[in-house]
Amino acid sequence: GTLPGNEQTLRNYISYLIQADKMRLDEKIRTYTKVPELPYGRQMQFDFGQYRLRSGLKLFMCVAVLSASRYKYVIFQDHPFKTREVIHHLLNCFDYFGGVPEEMVIDQDNLMVVSENAGDIIYTDDFKYFIEEQEIRMYVCRVADPETKGKIENLIKYVKNNFFSIRDFTALDEANESVVTWLKRRANGKISQATKQIPDLLIEHEREHLRPVRNSIFRKTLLSAERKGMSTRKPVYR
Repeated sequence: GTLPGNEQTLRNYISYLIQADKMRLDEKIRTYTKVPELPYGRQMQFDFGQYRLRSGLKLFMCVAVLSASRYKYVIFQDHPFKTREVIHHLLNCFDYFGGVPEEMVIDQDNLMVVSENAGDIIYTDDFKYFIEEQEIRMYVCRVADPETKGKIENLIKYVKNNFFSIRDFTALDEANESVVTWLKRRANGKISQATKQIPDLLIEHEREHLRPVRNSIFRKTLLSAERKGMSTRKPVYR
């Protein structure tokens, strides 16, 4: 039928609906289904972040989380990562977790991934040797698809919004010593909203399903660096 008013009246009404958030044009709605929880020992998610403190100190972080137990690992350094440093942190992470998971989820970061060609992932030489040495299956996320690794994205936010929100450091060692305590008391010591259980208790079950860390040539390169007097100090995780 014929609507009252003219074309300008209709435009004004549509504009009002949009401004009042009662009408949205060309909105893409993405539906989500709950991802089933993974079994113990199946997957670890791993990523990087950075944060500048009030003191001016800029910290670069390696973070990891076991998908089943939500047991977490965090370490900082005061300069951008190099591939061998990432590998050293991963070995320390596996020691902390008490073993190696079947699968590791990562971004297409140039420290680990050179390129993707028709679905084939080309890894950097050192990282390729490392994952073959430890027999880890890799899952490399598509570009701009953070939902695939939502657990680790949440951990990075958690470190920034919880750990750093009430702390300030002027030295790297101080930050690393503090984050070890925070992991034990808070991140792994409190109930996880996802599992409704405490990661520090669940890790005892998950460790039964992790594989032993294999001997690594990269531990020898770390020892060589220490003997040459290079700074490789890292916090002691217990």
